Amino acid sequence: MLESRRRKRCQVCNELFKPFNTLQVVCGFPKQCSEKFAKMPDQVKAQRVKMEQDTAKENRAIRKKFRQNDRSWHLQKTQAEFNKWIRLRDRRMGCVSCGKKNVPQFHAGHYLSVGSHPELRFSKLNCHGQCSTCNSFKSGSIVTYRIELIERIGIELVEWLEGPHKITRYTIDDLKVMRKQYRDMNKKMEIEIC
Repeated sequence: MLESRRRKRCQVCNELFKPFNTLQVVCGFPKQCSEKFAKMPDQVKAQRVKMEQDTAKENRAIRKKFRQNDRSWHLQKTQAEFNKWIRLRDRRMGCVSCGKKNVPQFHAGHYLSVGSHPELRFSKLNCHGQCSTCNSFKSGSIVTYRIELIERIGIELVEWLEGPHKITRYTIDDLKVMRKQYRDMNKKMEIEIC
């Protein structure tokens, strides 16, 4: 747990350290900064904490500005909304590979993987609800996936999926529009469920 924590600047000596919890603001041992920090007036402590908060706010603004031009970040967020829509769409059908219903963890499993067929990443025909066991531990159970896929969409569309496709390169604007569409559809479906 300690390994995953981000490093912070000590409020006394200004050196980097790994905090034991999120509230720790001084490094303590071996410099005994915690004792010095305890003896500081409250105004100085508040001032230093405010400076740290301002720095964090600036860092968030920089990350946000960077993300605006980061195509991979937009692709990841759009994929998350698309996957959520697939899970909501197929929630009553059960796993496309094994047929189990009411599984604890439901994924959006691609018939043809995103790595080998990136042009089918957002294809509604290529992605269906799948239990985590089939999707993660059985490599998608492709044989049973294909059999059920033929039942759901028909052999013609399955053969179309397996055929060659033109490579699609999504722009950031395309991804923003798609993400908004899927987010809106997700909200509608969630309202219908309740």
